[in-house]
Amino acid sequence: MATTPASGGDAVVTVEPTAQANVAGGELTQSESSANMVRTKLKRLNMIAFFLAFLEWVGNAVGTLAFLWGTVVLLGGFCSLLSRMDFWFVTVMIFMEGSSQELLEESGSCGLLLQILETILPILFFWSIMFPLPGISLKISFYMLFSVVAAVLIGNLQIPLAFLQVLLSILRLRSLLGHHHHHDYHPLPPDASPNLVPSIVVFFMLELCQGSSYILAVILGFISILRHRSLVRDLKFEEEWGSNAVNLYYRRAYQARTEKGLLPLEKSTPSLDSLSIESLCSTSSETQILGLRVLDNFLQRWDSKSKKKLIAEITFTSKKAVPALVDMLGSTIAGDSDIRLFAASVITELTGSIKISEFPGMVRLISLLLDYKNQQDSLLTTGKIFEFPGVVKLIYSLHVLDAKNRQDSQPNCISERNEGNVDRRHHSIRTVFGSTLSQQILFPLLGMSILQRLSCDPDNCKEIIEGATYITTKTIGLIRYVTNQENNGGQQKKTVIRSSLNFVRWHASNTGKIGARFRRELSENPFLLNSLGHILDGDCQPELWEPVMDIIAALALDHEAASQEIGSTQFLIPKLICAFLRHDDVNTRENNDHSLQMAAGEALANLTIKSTDNCWAILFAEQGHNLINKLVEMLDDEVYVCVAANLLHNLCANSRDKLVDIKLGASMQLESALPKVMQIIMTSKEGKKLEAALCITSRIGYVIPKCFRKVLISEIDAAALVEKLVDTLNSNREPCPEYPRIRRVLVEAVISIARLCPVPYRTIFREKKARDALEMVKGTPSGLEKYRVFINGKGVLPESLPMRILVDKAKKLILRPTPTPTMSAEQGDHA
Repeated sequence: MATTPASGGDAVVTVEPTAQANVAGGELTQSESSANMVRTKLKRLNMIAFFLAFLEWVGNAVGTLAFLWGTVVLLGGFCSLLSRMDFWFVTVMIFMEGSSQELLEESGSCGLLLQILETILPILFFWSIMFPLPGISLKISFYMLFSVVAAVLIGNLQIPLAFLQVLLSILRLRSLLGHHHHHDYHPLPPDASPNLVPSIVVFFMLELCQGSSYILAVILGFISILRHRSLVRDLKFEEEWGSNAVNLYYRRAYQARTEKGLLPLEKSTPSLDSLSIESLCSTSSETQILGLRVLDNFLQRWDSKSKKKLIAEITFTSKKAVPALVDMLGSTIAGDSDIRLFAASVITELTGSIKISEFPGMVRLISLLLDYKNQQDSLLTTGKIFEFPGVVKLIYSLHVLDAKNRQDSQPNCISERNEGNVDRRHHSIRTVFGSTLSQQILFPLLGMSILQRLSCDPDNCKEIIEGATYITTKTIGLIRYVTNQENNGGQQKKTVIRSSLNFVRWHASNTGKIGARFRRELSENPFLLNSLGHILDGDCQPELWEPVMDIIAALALDHEAASQEIGSTQFLIPKLICAFLRHDDVNTRENNDHSLQMAAGEALANLTIKSTDNCWAILFAEQGHNLINKLVEMLDDEVYVCVAANLLHNLCANSRDKLVDIKLGASMQLESALPKVMQIIMTSKEGKKLEAALCITSRIGYVIPKCFRKVLISEIDAAALVEKLVDTLNSNREPCPEYPRIRRVLVEAVISIARLCPVPYRTIFREKKARDALEMVKGTPSGLEKYRVFINGKGVLPESLPMRILVDKAKKLILRPTPTPTMSAEQGDHA
């Protein structure tokens, strides 16, 4: 949260507009969309599935016809006329055909049948070797036996059976149709039908066709294996799981053609992405992880248009996908860590299309990812983190773009144009983390990435705050556990802490009821301040101090009790002062980066609003009691003038007694500051610097009225000063959003000058028509002027007095008769 103080004694906390990160991310540059490219690459595999199903259909159809022909025609009509060899050939082939459909099922459902076949067929062929059949040599019988033994060893009889069918059919057809016409049925037996031999030929022709179709299917299967491997490379899948994912798709495409027909409807043929979505609801963890990996890969690599369609299909078309993903986050099974990781990664990409209200318990399940203490602690290669693009972007934003983009407090902190190329991001992360990382950091980083992206939607942000107790408890517990670890985790530990602090900072600086509730939940957590103090007081780098200080600044705005509790935590205020005044050069970042110093000043300024105790603690905590002088010196710096004015204004307003204490010496420092402040008023154009100087002027006047009166009467051109004030009032007919309190501080300055220096200023105010300018201000009220502190242009802390009362008071003082110099001095001293 980068905060910009408003002058006028009050802080305006502003957060830069959220860089609306393109949810699509990682766009490709090819001419066709990613989805179409995937469909094109899958077409060849679908064609293979089609031809394979067709060949099997042909084989089954011919086999069924052969089965009927053999049983009805040959065994039924010519059984007594068949030779011994043909009888056994027909019997074995009919038996194999009858069992072939069972062989296509799962092996578990036909285990008994396989055992029977594996036992009977070797016996039959051993018989054929011992008693060779006519026309079959011992060598051929040995090859048959070898095929059967191989089938027994590999547990799949379909392949050798097909070869056996082809071999036996060719041998018999060669004998029956040979030119010599010498076979078992030449001449035909008495009373034999002339259709005997043609019937046997038809049977073996059918068997030849069936076996040939199966052999072609086997060849096609080998081709599909090669295509699988090529497809894995083309789709940029990892070999480890990509081949399994492609096999799953291939089996489903083949199954669709065998069950729905060779040319099923398009909706009956699943695409790879729809199959992956469907697999999320599977009861098999292996199938779930394959679906998650495919979806994660597509969401990471696809172009924005294809990615949006895929996200719509996951979130809207499929009613069960997102609930299944959310349920995966809460899995407590030890072996399901990968499922949780990839489910979280996919949800990270879907956050732009998810409404938390539609999924009860989602916030609680997401918060389980932040449970750092109970996560599995194992080391992974740094390359593992590149499988999670949401984490890559988050880490890149925290460690690489920090010096260039001050947006790290925002959800989706990197816009696509700032991501840099993938190689640069990966190289940067390897530089930060080294060669290994703890798996513990992946879960909380993914959880933070999900929460930050969900927070971009106002409705989701509201739902997150509804579960603020859960979120704050887990987040603060995460910060507390990591910071208290004995083993310093280096950059990995820093990444977890910083992402958590940024999330808390963003929600704490939110406006309206949402931000107020979150700040209240934070304030009520007993471990928050100790955890923040540990970060400031420990060995953490200054990069972590800034979000801590922003959180403190936000908490100090809502509740006086919270502000007092922060101030009473002894080590917080000294650390804030040290960072603000740059003692010991704590700001180790680039000299032109003043964000840490500004954050510390914001926190100090907010802590001093309406808090005398905090003002005193700050005055006495600064070493050398030279704080006022240093604040005055900052008024010359364009960068720090507003935050210094805020703090100085609040100190003057709430600790007047201590400032006039001779031991502290603050009054003398204020006396030296007053001429500089008046010079700023006289020479500055409209803007925050003028606003800051005006608010300090009125407060200094009430702390050291005699010096104030002396400077304004003897050292300042009264007419020029009044003219400057009146002209500025007239030029601001409406409050300016950039400095919304300019009219209020002008009216306050008029009141202080007219009250403390009635001579000659009341007369000059009347001459310069200050009353008309005040009437104009009263006649153009604005909601902005009701507030003292602003966040993102919205007021969060109301003023104590309405603007109209201040204007009436100023008019009464101007119109009041001018007293004598003696009376004027007495009135000023008692003001």
